[in-house]
Amino acid sequence: MIVQIDASQLVWGANVAGHPIQGQWPKLTKSRSSNYRELRVMLETLRVSTLKDQHVRIYTENITTVAYLCHHGGTRNPDLLSLSEKIFYWSENNVCSFSATHLKGEENQVPDHLSRQIIDQNECCINDIFMELTQKWGLPTINL
Repeated sequence: MIVQIDASQLVWGANVAGHPIQGQWPKLTKSRSSNYRELRVMLETLRVSTLKDQHVRIYTENITTVAYLCHHGGTRNPDLLSLSEKIFYWSENNVCSFSATHLKGEENQVPDHLSRQIIDQNECCINDIFMELTQKWGLPTINL
């Protein structure tokens, strides 16, 4: 299962096998480092998505996140170590395998978009309905 993640100061976004997920940060998390927020996105994504018994591959543009996930933690920041330990604990009990890879920012478009603005959940539903309709009847044409 491919999971792409991104975080900003206000919200976070993830793309789990083509399904967008978004969340807002609590006040205390907004002031944390970008490395902390990016690792936290991974934990939040694991908690809200259906990844049980899957082979999970994480893509992120944050190199520190990749390093902490690939090396099972680190020694420089106790907060990042604590988050990575929570991720590993969850992974050990829920997924078949787990890996992380760096992804260039321009290749991380869906999570990047989700982490830049708060999307109205009704808007997401409208988009899903539009996609179903265009699959059934094709793209609409506009006669100007």
